[in-house]
Amino acid sequence: MWYPDMFLPILEETGEIQALDYYVYEETFAWMNQSQKEGKKIIPVSLNVSPVHFENIRSFTEKVMTLINKYEINPYHVIFEITETTFIHNIKAVNEMIRFFHEQNIRISMDDFGSGYSSLNALKDILFDEVKIDKRFLSDDLSENGKIVLQEIFHLLKRTNKSIVCEGVETKEMVDFLVEEGCDELQGYYYYKPMSQDAFEKLLTEVA
Repeated sequence: MWYPDMFLPILEETGEIQALDYYVYEETFAWMNQSQKEGKKIIPVSLNVSPVHFENIRSFTEKVMTLINKYEINPYHVIFEITETTFIHNIKAVNEMIRFFHEQNIRISMDDFGSGYSSLNALKDILFDEVKIDKRFLSDDLSENGKIVLQEIFHLLKRTNKSIVCEGVETKEMVDFLVEEGCDELQGYYYYKPMSQDAFEKLLTEVA
């Protein structure tokens, strides 16, 4: 079994990561389109954007919109995730892309926030709709200092009208703390691990 952190760097080096991204986008939109036709509940789906796309924003946005129109997807159900690292190294290009997608009613998320770069400095300039807190902020033994840091980050994000997502949530203690502090969405093994499409569709039916 090859996990993403094993094969994605290889695809990034060879340039094949672009082909993989578009493949994932099209497969996702095709699935959403089929779900619409079958009258199933449609939920927002987050999709990663590889850094290489910021070398040609126009080409990327045109291809994305072509796929969205082809499969008649409601743009509001699409969320593109851009890592903090990518943003820091491509601020102008990322903001250009965000402005375009906002005009199309597509939301943008900053992934891996707090992963070691100038996060606080970046906060004043970001146009993102939501911020996903890096899982390294959370641990099984979340310290009091760690809780204080998260509380202050949440306070800043809420004041700048950003939706907050925390990843790497694995314990009831984390869930209780994050919910109490106003985290909007929680992601992690406490709820579910990665699953097949069939298992996911079954889950959606059960929780509908």
